[in-house]
Amino acid sequence: MPDEFGPPSRSDEQPAGAVKKVGIAVGVVALAVGAILGLRQSSTPVGPMTADALPPAPTIIGLPQCRAQRAGGAPSTPPKTCTEGGDATAIRAGSPSCAQAYYANNIAAGPNGLGIFKAETMMQSTLNDLLDFLGTTLRVADLEKTPSTMLTAQSAPPRAVLAVSIFAPKITNVSSGPVQKYGWRKLVRIVPGPASRAAVAGIENAYILLNYFQSDLAKSPFIDGSINTQAILVTSQASVQRGHDLAYWLDYDATAKGAPLSLSLPATFDGRFPSTDNPQRPYFIPDGCISCHGESVTSPLLNYFDTDHFEDRLQTDNDFGAVTAAGEHMFADEGVGCTHEECFQTLRLLNAEMEAENVVAQPCSIELQAANNWLTLHANTSAHVSPTQRALHVTVRAQLGVPMPSPHVWTDSEDDRALLGLLNRYCFRCHGSIRFNVFDKDAVLERADVILQKTGPKATGRDAMPTDRTLPAADLQQLTALVNKLGGN
Repeated sequence: MPDEFGPPSRSDEQPAGAVKKVGIAVGVVALAVGAILGLRQSSTPVGPMTADALPPAPTIIGLPQCRAQRAGGAPSTPPKTCTEGGDATAIRAGSPSCAQAYYANNIAAGPNGLGIFKAETMMQSTLNDLLDFLGTTLRVADLEKTPSTMLTAQSAPPRAVLAVSIFAPKITNVSSGPVQKYGWRKLVRIVPGPASRAAVAGIENAYILLNYFQSDLAKSPFIDGSINTQAILVTSQASVQRGHDLAYWLDYDATAKGAPLSLSLPATFDGRFPSTDNPQRPYFIPDGCISCHGESVTSPLLNYFDTDHFEDRLQTDNDFGAVTAAGEHMFADEGVGCTHEECFQTLRLLNAEMEAENVVAQPCSIELQAANNWLTLHANTSAHVSPTQRALHVTVRAQLGVPMPSPHVWTDSEDDRALLGLLNRYCFRCHGSIRFNVFDKDAVLERADVILQKTGPKATGRDAMPTDRTLPAADLQQLTALVNKLGGN
């Protein structure tokens, strides 16, 4: 068996003023998104997802591009450029020196850099400098204080800015007992103005992800500002053909500190094995990013937002049921600035953009097929789809590396519901985007022995799974029994 394991705006927020108009050139990705959504809407039923109303299994997306890539001899995951940071973590953490070199060589002004800042003064740069580079008059305060729905609605031309505020299970610390602080994210996608330095550098889209935490569910999670902000700059196909990376990574410290450039994202992805009493550790640019985004510096993947998983985790018998009990919604703006359908439509557009980017980045990836699955299921409905109903019908076998119809698909049997429920809760945080996807039953079956080893009592350090917590004894016992049964042991 292959060893392939690895990870809003509320009523008390005040708008910071109208969003200024920015210019926009319609790019290849925007056209692809329209085609993707248009095709799906013609064949997908409207209404709640019931067992007898599910759309047909999605077709394999990106197969011609994948075959062309394989014919050219390209590896499925190009090698990393930084060899440092191989500590006892499952998510490769990188190092300060690699992060500084990446910023200096790829982001700063220079022969191969984007020119967002100068290398000699880069650590004095802030998130506002990035916004200047993108050619928008939006400031950090606008990103934080203007409700997501207003950022989107006031965008001109339409869709130059898309924004959504959403609950974030992935960044919430679950390493030690009951949750102390709940994570939320605000994603703002900005298309650079046509005369901006970003457009000249070949940047087509910028995804800015602000991260928030709040322990008191009676309060807005956004009142204390983003504790860390991530940015992904996606280049045009023409720029990629000229030898540029498909995407570039930046990270910024807390907005309360002025959002200065940072070398790392603080997170609890490996919270099960804290190096200190704090389960949080730094994940450095770019390795800490690409570990969860396709494991490639030059051709990384964008991770779509899986609303079904978020809603699973918000159920009363799951980790974050307290959020639902407190009257909160998955979308922070829901009931305040938008209906559920309106918020969902913005996320649908964002996920379609990410899928279109991933066709170019890694057409052979299971992550691309998973995004396609979500978009197919949700082309005309925002209804929650249960885990077994959203099983992947496509697999990417480790030995072949090409997507194909899966010979094994999760069913609605009692065993499959129980096992996929456990994998979804404890493993999807990483294995929804790293190496394989737990909704690909064929991949789980292929790795059954490895799953037993990595979750077993002899696994230690980075070999022990899951990385963010120790499994409760009863759940571990059930997981072991079900994986043994699945693998025929």
